[in-house]
Amino acid sequence: MRGCGSWRGAHNGVCRLASRGVRCPGGTCARARGRWGGVLHHLVTANRGPGCEPAGQRAHSVQEGRTMSSRLSLCLLAAVFLASLVAAPLSLAQTPLDLATSNLPSGLQWKAKDVGLDTSADPAQPNYKDDDWAEVEVPGDLTAAGVVGEQVNFWYRLTGLKIPSDWPKDRYLILSNFNVDDGDKTYFNGHLIGSTQGYNTQRSYIIPPEYVDYTGTNTIAIFGNQGSGAAGMTTYEPILELGPADSGVVLITATDAKGKGVAGIGIEIKIGTNTITDQTDSGITTIQNVPAGTGTIEAISQPWSGNVKPAGPQPITIKGGSAVTLSYSVEPYVYTVVKADKPMKMDGNLTDEEWTGAAVMTINVAKQVAVVGTWDGPDDCSGTVRWKWDDTYIYAAMDITDNVRVNTHTDPSDGNLWQGDGVETYIQLDPYDPKRNTTYTLDRDYQWTIGVGDPPSWKIFQAGHGDWTIGNGEIPDWRPDNMAVVDHPKGQKPGYIVEARFPWASLPGVNKSLIPPKVNTEGAIGLAINDTDTPDSATREKQMMWNGYGDLWTNPAHFTRAIWGDVPSTAAPVVKGDLSGDGKLGVNDAVLALQIAVGVKTATADQLKAGDLNGDGKIGINEVTLILQAAVGLRTL
Repeated sequence: MRGCGSWRGAHNGVCRLASRGVRCPGGTCARARGRWGGVLHHLVTANRGPGCEPAGQRAHSVQEGRTMSSRLSLCLLAAVFLASLVAAPLSLAQTPLDLATSNLPSGLQWKAKDVGLDTSADPAQPNYKDDDWAEVEVPGDLTAAGVVGEQVNFWYRLTGLKIPSDWPKDRYLILSNFNVDDGDKTYFNGHLIGSTQGYNTQRSYIIPPEYVDYTGTNTIAIFGNQGSGAAGMTTYEPILELGPADSGVVLITATDAKGKGVAGIGIEIKIGTNTITDQTDSGITTIQNVPAGTGTIEAISQPWSGNVKPAGPQPITIKGGSAVTLSYSVEPYVYTVVKADKPMKMDGNLTDEEWTGAAVMTINVAKQVAVVGTWDGPDDCSGTVRWKWDDTYIYAAMDITDNVRVNTHTDPSDGNLWQGDGVETYIQLDPYDPKRNTTYTLDRDYQWTIGVGDPPSWKIFQAGHGDWTIGNGEIPDWRPDNMAVVDHPKGQKPGYIVEARFPWASLPGVNKSLIPPKVNTEGAIGLAINDTDTPDSATREKQMMWNGYGDLWTNPAHFTRAIWGDVPSTAAPVVKGDLSGDGKLGVNDAVLALQIAVGVKTATADQLKAGDLNGDGKIGINEVTLILQAAVGLRTL
């Protein structure tokens, strides 16, 4: 049992946890609410007699005197009840642990350290040496305390944490309530339990029982990233508590063949009459408060994420207080950014000649509404994007349906272009990394924002840095002919077209070894549409994103995987067996195949493609036979 003396902050019999319903009668913690509080109140007050009445109050009934003995017995019972709580506290040991610095047991202390741009996860391990780290207050601002600078990463550690002995060892725990400015990855005994980007978002992470040391000590480690201003657990401290006994939690991982996490796979759980929907993240996806019972769970393939296995509903049983762990394999969606065969003119005229071979990404369904606002369907806001690249530029063509075009942010030094109609494109120059989920790597991750006001403008944004604007001279090689914004012609649905190119060399601080990309290397991209419908409004009303997430501005782990492809082939498709190249199959092709098979002629590259039917790199007598049979109609190739 933990009395008030075990946790700092006890004063006048009321501990720091009193706000959570814990009071300390006689200096010993007991629930002042719930079943024990109710029983105790009833025992002491329901048939109160002289032995238990408040001071100054006298009995006024002879009947009370006759029942004094029974009332004294009740008082004695109440005293015994209190003593039993001291000896064997059934409820207290399950009281949530408030991990604010002021509430920690003697000997425990939060520590923190600025680690610059280092991203190593070594400090998450329980045996990591943190003797030289600064002792800090939680909650508190690490910047104001002089512990953390700007544009850096940092760590918190809390070691030596003991779990109350009466906490059930088969129940999952919840670490919640705390914020981390700007973002976090949180570990328990070296295990990653969650990650969130959002400076004032209160976290809630699940700790499976197998991660917990119930008889020894435990370590909480929090990796944070900092842009500017305040940093760390500035407002709220962590709370550690047992998961509820009447519901469970589902922990899901969705990974590709290389073990990389895949975000955006739909999840649907059905238990009885309850249906819970969610989508996977790039790490562990946690679904809490799932009702106990038996039902089904289904992982749903999405066009922006990939195809998932196993497909279809699968049986699931949820037990109260338990955690169910599931894994899915995904063949992820990969967008091929084809290479342009010649420089492209940015005039808003999306000709097939220029954009041939470029795949289309479409945003037009409710699941892709990412941020605030009411979406009234595709006519309100929707669009498509196509991408290309060459050795000088990255190109994007965006065709947007928007019933009202509004963007009051037109100054080229205005960083609020996103607060009105326009588009956001996202570029990552190296392979997709699901672990890069808290901030940008500044020499390879970029957001390229275009506001379609009059006149239109653009900027670069990077989480961890902020805005780079044309007006401030921060984007070199800017030329007006790099972008065109035109309205849809009359007769089409209201909207606009953005055709734009961005010079690789103009990406601020870019890693020169990554530009231009090499053919068939990996990268990542993304698209968002910003929408405002109120005339003269300076505030965005909604946003749609290709994959339905609203955090691409700070989370590259939600970018879409891409390949920097080659120039699309314009050659006619190969007709099997057509060695003559006339587009059809005839006896003359069988004759050519025979001449090649016996060495009279040498096959050209195109003839080899058409005649090597079994893929062994040559044309043999067996292929001659197959081609002849196909030529006279006895078979098809």
